[in-house]
Amino acid sequence: MSDLAPVLLASGLAHQREGRLAQAEHCYLAALRIDPGNAEATYRMGVLGLQSGNGEGALAYLSRVIAARLNDADALYNMAMANVLADRLGEGQRWFRRCLDVDPGHVLAHVGLGNALRFLGRVEEAAEHYRMGVRLPGVTASIFSNLLVALHSNPQASLDELFELHREWERRFALPIYRDQRPHASDRTAERVLRVGFVSPNFNANIVGHFFRGVLAALARRSDVEPFLYANSTHTDWISAELKKLGAPWRDVETLSDDATAVQVRADKIDILIDLAGHAPGNRLLMFALRPAPVQVTWLDYFDTTGMTAIDYLVADPTSAPADGAQRFTERVLRMPSARLCFTAPPFAPAVAPLPVLRAGSISFGSFTRSDKISPEVVAVWARVLADVPHSRLVLKSGTLKFSEVRSRLQRNFGELGIDSARL
Repeated sequence: MSDLAPVLLASGLAHQREGRLAQAEHCYLAALRIDPGNAEATYRMGVLGLQSGNGEGALAYLSRVIAARLNDADALYNMAMANVLADRLGEGQRWFRRCLDVDPGHVLAHVGLGNALRFLGRVEEAAEHYRMGVRLPGVTASIFSNLLVALHSNPQASLDELFELHREWERRFALPIYRDQRPHASDRTAERVLRVGFVSPNFNANIVGHFFRGVLAALARRSDVEPFLYANSTHTDWISAELKKLGAPWRDVETLSDDATAVQVRADKIDILIDLAGHAPGNRLLMFALRPAPVQVTWLDYFDTTGMTAIDYLVADPTSAPADGAQRFTERVLRMPSARLCFTAPPFAPAVAPLPVLRAGSISFGSFTRSDKISPEVVAVWARVLADVPHSRLVLKSGTLKFSEVRSRLQRNFGELGIDSARL
C-alpha cells in the first residue's frame, strides 16, 4: 500500500502544475493517509495552501518540514509568504532574509522583502531591494512591472530614475518583440464607424471598473464609435454584467498568448487600442508591443509612462502630469482639461447623509488607502491638521492595516508628532 504514496504524489504534482488545486489536494491527502510522515506530500500541501491563499493552512504544513529545507531558498521563500498571508509581517520579513542568505539572487524574495519593508514604512530599504530585483537576470516582465509600481512609493526615487527604469523595461522585454510588428491595412474612410478596443484585467468591481463603466455607457450611445472589450481576467461580478449588457463585443483573452490576442485585435479591425492597466498587475503591454492596432493609447490605472514607443498617447490631466513638470514620457501626453477620470456612482450607493459632525460634535477625517502610501511626509501634514482641529479624529482603512506591525508603525509615527493613538 505504501508503494501508492509516490504515485499519488506524482499525480498531485501534475494536477498542481495545471492549476487543478482540488485534485492535487485530494492526491496529497491520500498520500499522507498512506504515509503520514511523507515530507514531500507535507511540503506540497503547504505550497498548495499558498496557492489557495490560506496562510495559516500553509504554515501548518510547512512548519513541519522546513527544518530539513533550510538550504532550499524556494522553501524559505514559501515560509515567508505563508507568514505574510497569515498576517505575520515581521516573521515573514525574517524568512525573506533567510532566503536571501541562501540565494542572494532570489528575485521573488527581494520583491517580498521590499513589500514587507514598504508596508512598515521603511521605503528606502524597500527601494534598495526593488532596485536589486530589477537588475537580476531572473526577473520577468511582470515582476519588473510590479517593481516599477512599487518604486513610486519611495519619495526619494527621482523622476529621471523612474523614467530610465521604464525605458529599461522596454529594452529588456518589449524591444525584442517590436521586430514582429506588421503593417496595418486600415480602412481610411472618414465617415465609417471607428472601432476602439479597451484592454484590462479589471472589467469588474475594481477601480478600473468603477471609472470605466460610465465611459462605456457614453460610448454605447454613440453611433460613430464601436467599442470592444478585451478582458484579461475571468473574474466577473455586477460591473462585468453591466458592461456586457451595453452590447460591446467581449473577448476573454486571459488564456490567450500575446500573439493570439494580437491576432484577435487585428481580426476585429481595431482602429484605436487603449490599454487600461499600464504596468499594473495583469497588464498586456507585451501584446501592445506587437502593435495590433495603428493607434495605441494608455490610460486609467497607471500614473506614469509605459516606457514604450509602441504606445502613441497617454491620457493625463494637469494634476497627474503638469505641463511644466519634470516628469518624462515616451508617449505624447493628452491632457484632459480638468480630470482624466470619470467616476460613476454605483446603483446601490446610499443617499448623501447629513454631516456626521452635526451628530458627533467633532470632525472625522478619513483616508482609505494602502498604508505604504502614507509616508512620513504625509503623516506630518495630517498631524498638523489634527493638531489644528481640536477633538478631531482620523479614520484609516486599508487591507494592509491587518498587520499589527503596520498599525503600530502608524500609531508611533503620529505619536511622535503629538497625536494620541486614541484619535486614530
